[in-house]
Amino acid sequence: PVPTQRVEINVPVRYVRVQLADANYLSLAEVEAYGAAPESLVHGVTYGYYEGTWSAMPDFESLNPLKTGTLVNFDLSPRLQDDFYAFRFNGCVNVPTDGTYTFYTSSDDGSRLFLDGSLLVDNPSLNAEAEVGTAIALTAGIHSIEVQYFNRDGDASLTASWEGPGISKQVIPSTSLRINETGLSPGFHHVGRRVAPDDNADGDLLDLTAEYALGQNPYVSSMDDLGLHVDVGEDSESIHVWYDRPSRFTEIDYRLEGILGFDETFFVSQEYESIEPLSFGRERVHYRNLELHPEFAIARGFVRLSITHRDWNYETATPICGWYQTTLRQGYQTHGISLDREPIYACSIAEVSSDGNSLVMSSNGDLRNLLSGGGDYYVEITDGTHEGNRFEVAAGLTRDQVVHLDLTDPNSTLAVLPVDGLLSSKLVLRQHRTLGSVYPIGRFQGGDEGVNSDQIQFYDGNQYLSYFLLQAGGLHQWIADQSGDPVDQGDLVIPPGLGAFVKRPEGVAPVNLLVTGHLRLGAFRQPLRTGYNLVSAPAPTFLLTSERGLTLDNGFVGGRNASSADQVLLWLGDEDPGLEGFTSYFLLDGGNVDTRYWTRQDDPELKNAEESVLFLGDRAMFLRRSGDALLNYTIPALDD
Repeated sequence: PVPTQRVEINVPVRYVRVQLADANYLSLAEVEAYGAAPESLVHGVTYGYYEGTWSAMPDFESLNPLKTGTLVNFDLSPRLQDDFYAFRFNGCVNVPTDGTYTFYTSSDDGSRLFLDGSLLVDNPSLNAEAEVGTAIALTAGIHSIEVQYFNRDGDASLTASWEGPGISKQVIPSTSLRINETGLSPGFHHVGRRVAPDDNADGDLLDLTAEYALGQNPYVSSMDDLGLHVDVGEDSESIHVWYDRPSRFTEIDYRLEGILGFDETFFVSQEYESIEPLSFGRERVHYRNLELHPEFAIARGFVRLSITHRDWNYETATPICGWYQTTLRQGYQTHGISLDREPIYACSIAEVSSDGNSLVMSSNGDLRNLLSGGGDYYVEITDGTHEGNRFEVAAGLTRDQVVHLDLTDPNSTLAVLPVDGLLSSKLVLRQHRTLGSVYPIGRFQGGDEGVNSDQIQFYDGNQYLSYFLLQAGGLHQWIADQSGDPVDQGDLVIPPGLGAFVKRPEGVAPVNLLVTGHLRLGAFRQPLRTGYNLVSAPAPTFLLTSERGLTLDNGFVGGRNASSADQVLLWLGDEDPGLEGFTSYFLLDGGNVDTRYWTRQDDPELKNAEESVLFLGDRAMFLRRSGDALLNYTIPALDD
């Protein structure tokens, strides 16, 4: 709303807070009007309260407070949790006479004190209380004062003191503090920013209402926790869903929502819900054994967290998570990973570096610390012109707000960052899945050689790369069958879109393998080399050829026979265990619209098979590219 009316207050008051009628904002647009005469200036300070996992003083100019108000002195009591928070106090200090004054802060963790807009005391204490003081010559009268403070974890304390002419060292008394920041008698102080509840100021996967409801900072990109989590139970065959939230909200409704076929939803009853108290006013909500819910099945399921803020009359939801199960029996079968790992960071792109190797994020983030635990990572563009492209991350070169990329890695879908179309695009950062994380050694058959062990096989365009589970001589690990060297390959990266063959020896019991993760709704870039490509699906759903983008308009090559056209090969043993061989289809192009479709290679009549070619979301297939490499092949978004 635009202000249309001036309101005059002609009586002495402490302050008046004006809240816009029917304001439906996360941080309400507020104005505080202070007294109309010098004698009515209020003793104390204003404050803004913030939350975040900082190891040093945050840049308050880039943040919006979660809470604001007034205090009679510099006080930490308005905090909403005991760790990971910060305060910014503002006001004025009344200096009684000319002279030299020394200002001190004593704090655990860090603090700063500004006088008349300039930094005077810098006290970077971390994990131990410390005091720092600085002297300054001042004239009598009103001077602006600002005190900043942050606490990472552990003990917390803050004291602001002074000494000067006729004043022994003491805490700055409230009678010397003025709540009006400007020092002028009348004035206005804007303590909130008008923000719609569906806004996403930090560009991550949660809008502001969802972040508020989950106790996250709405103005800093979420890291390591983007809402809902789906895990495999301890028995390896059950589903456990959970999320964390503040325990203090009574105006917010949280409901776990099941999704069937992406167009039908239902709410999971509370009989599956249990609540675990956590520290710092938070709690963890568990939903265990969801596979037993009558609307779900262990074979496949999708969920999201529905959040309704009743005061704001607004409903939102977290990204969709899910699971699927594949039964792996003796013999050959294909397997595909079609759910993404949970993002550990999401943001929008503010800048592309001049060297073309880095992306600068729009929100602060401790990315170097986030990636310090090892492993391989990639970022994926999730909207805009370049949606679906992925780039490998050079973790060792990545800094706070700058993601450094390895464009030479073959898993990067582009070798050069585009000049246009990247700015303001959103991206997610994920850790790669690995051979050991997808195929846990405790679930599979090991042996002293490949013939009596489970094997995982990938195809590199020329040959199969086979890995078998070695269990002999005190070793229990995946190793490369072709090398003869027992080096643990458990950390071998399985990039998105790569399919696999699983070969299991005779006599083994079936393994029901569960995969959990986030559902991809957007487009997916899947570059194809000339020749054979063993690929997986972008999502665990049944897709037809058109839904997978296997069309002439998308760059595929048709012909009058299989040898001159692109082909799809589906493994027979995926639907009928024990069978070997492929059902082969090719893209027919007979020269007119009526003869352009996918057909079975062994069909003498070359009938249209578009509606019968189903790609199973948990399996892999061969795509044989007959023409030049199709590097820009993009599978359409599920919601297109």
